[in-house]
Amino acid sequence: NDQLTLPAQPMIGVIGTAPAGEAVATGTPDAHGGNMDCKRIGAGSVLYLPVNVEGALLAMGDLHAVMGDGEVCVCGAEIAGSVTVRVSVVKGQPLPLPFLVTKEHAMAIYSAEGLDASAQGATLRMRSFLIDCAGLPAHEAGMLLSLAGDLRICQAVDPNKTCRMEMKLSILEKEHVLICKVYFCISIAPVSICMFYRFCIAVKYWFSFNLFTTLNVFFQFFIFLFRNIIYC
Repeated sequence: NDQLTLPAQPMIGVIGTAPAGEAVATGTPDAHGGNMDCKRIGAGSVLYLPVNVEGALLAMGDLHAVMGDGEVCVCGAEIAGSVTVRVSVVKGQPLPLPFLVTKEHAMAIYSAEGLDASAQGATLRMRSFLIDCAGLPAHEAGMLLSLAGDLRICQAVDPNKTCRMEMKLSILEKEHVLICKVYFCISIAPVSICMFYRFCIAVKYWFSFNLFTTLNVFFQFFIFLFRNIIYC
């Protein structure tokens, strides 16, 4: 259509590591990543994927100049191109994978046979992130997702459907989940973001003058710090 112009928003449709079990077709997304068609996976984003086999065997392709959520007509604006990535190994972290961080959002991605299952999976994984990494009680994590989380469909056309649960980083900062600025979190991907979360929780308790809890959480933070010095 010569009357309509859309701004380019380049993204990677297929990106993943080798699965833990049998081979998976390129067109099928799953816990290893794959054909997730998440339009947030673009320049400046940090994607965390599992390492299931020696060497991880990272692969990517299916580039789009622009694509809407859902990819409802089976494809976006398909293009040829090249991708420059920085790959780092982050060991021993409780992130619900695949997990994506952009300049404005953190999000859990999940693929399953039906949209209901993929939506539920993405929601539960973001809830686990808020509990395990942010230290929120289970009921508060659920309430926060219901009030401020955005559940979106990445694609609804592949053998497995993919959904993501997004949470704005600005909200996480207000909830004392993040102590670092967004650009710092993005530019230093190899360092565990959970380490910063633990520290911020300790600071939160420090200001509440709960000495026992403060010392306990600070101890957990320094354990995280020591582990990341060893691994990184």
